[in-house]
Amino acid sequence: MNNLRGKRAILYRRVSTTDQRIHGNSLDAQRDSLRQFCLTNGVEIIKEFQEDHSAKDFENRPVFQELLRFVKLRKNEIDLLLVTQFDRFSRNLMLSLGKINELRECKIEVNAIHNWTNWDSPNHFIPNILNLSLPESDNRMRAYRTKEGLRQGLKEGRYNGKQPLGYMPGKDAASKVLMQPDPVKARLISALFKCFATGRFSQNQLLKDERFSLLKLTKSNLSRILSNEIYTGRITLPAFDEEVETTIIGQHESLVSMGTFQKVQEIRNHRKKQAPKAQKFNPELPLRGHLKCPKCSRNLTGSGSKSKSGIKHFYYHCNSRLGCDYRGRRQEHHKAFNTLLESIRPKDGVAQLFEAILRDEFNTRNNSAVSELKQAEKTLKTLQNKKDALLDKLLEGIVSNADYQTHISNLDGKMNEVNAHIDRLNGTDTGIEDFIPFGISLLTNLEAVFEKASVETKHQLLGSILAEKLELKGGKYRTPVFKEGFGFIFQSVSQSVTR
Repeated sequence: MNNLRGKRAILYRRVSTTDQRIHGNSLDAQRDSLRQFCLTNGVEIIKEFQEDHSAKDFENRPVFQELLRFVKLRKNEIDLLLVTQFDRFSRNLMLSLGKINELRECKIEVNAIHNWTNWDSPNHFIPNILNLSLPESDNRMRAYRTKEGLRQGLKEGRYNGKQPLGYMPGKDAASKVLMQPDPVKARLISALFKCFATGRFSQNQLLKDERFSLLKLTKSNLSRILSNEIYTGRITLPAFDEEVETTIIGQHESLVSMGTFQKVQEIRNHRKKQAPKAQKFNPELPLRGHLKCPKCSRNLTGSGSKSKSGIKHFYYHCNSRLGCDYRGRRQEHHKAFNTLLESIRPKDGVAQLFEAILRDEFNTRNNSAVSELKQAEKTLKTLQNKKDALLDKLLEGIVSNADYQTHISNLDGKMNEVNAHIDRLNGTDTGIEDFIPFGISLLTNLEAVFEKASVETKHQLLGSILAEKLELKGGKYRTPVFKEGFGFIFQSVSQSVTR
């Protein structure tokens, strides 16, 4: 520092929000220190820069970038870039060395007034490296401690990330962080999972459902919600050091049963494999896609055309480009379809018989489910005993911590599967008294239901009833081929008519 008199310097000050909170107005202290140093050593101050951005890099520090532009314009007028300490310059060793060398090529020396160094002396090489590496080492230690603290919270079952939709920040009775269900959105999330688990709704239909408008769903966040296990009360603990990734039972309240969650995943995975093309339904032509051409047996499509009077008439027709000119009026097809629905309506006696069969089948399956539930609970108890025994072996030093974590992870996975199976068994709808009358009413009023249903529901009903497409002959549909379950009912109807 003996040869500083007459040198020209620019001053750089950086104070983070944390510094200001802990040390008060340390920006003023830095400014005073730098100015006093320059006054004492006869250094001329060319310009001063100050900012509060992080020192982990240089690119995202706007004031420092401004400083570099100033240096580029007036590098012949600058000898020094002064900071109070090197951690004010940068907290990254490699970036620091690179930027210091870059400035030295412009014949500008970077130095810190509180730990001054001689860059030309070989005796200062190792101390320089230490001075520049200590801030990065401090950053790494802080990051590690923060990660350990967050991980410990996860191990205790306390989710410490951003609360997923349906939860809000909260604390438990001990005033520790524990997210709580949102009083309104939590119920909507539960309903969302239950709707999708029925298999009757696609994700696009849920996006348009007014019941969930408060959630402001998008394609991406709906997909994330339906695949997020945290709603079942479980937390994923990522792998760290020698510990493998595992699942923790969280302390937060679950919004979805494991059985419902697993059902949702099965449906999503199945639909991904199927990847059906999106269908466009025309409410004027609800039978389109379920009809066969009476001339060439190809699938019929449908469309509307305006007459000279401006009235639009709709037809089910074949593809003229393939050489078939069949064209049937919509009214003719719809009248024939109503006649078909009337013909398959079961009589009261058949409906009563069908109800008795349903109840008998339900009771048989229910008894089987009870037996299966007992077996699943027995399996779960066996797995828990294995976990307890494994913990004893860890405490006795028989197994290593790494082996313990691996085996525990496997056991947890199996227990999750068994718990999901138990949830499914417990979640079986036993509301037979409500379901069977509804089903019988649907069968005996198909015409009215079909007439009032939306075009999407009409296609779903047709898809669940018909195994093959309908073919019109002489103003009537030929005896259709029904799907197995509905075919059984239709046979019962036919037998009752012949008697």
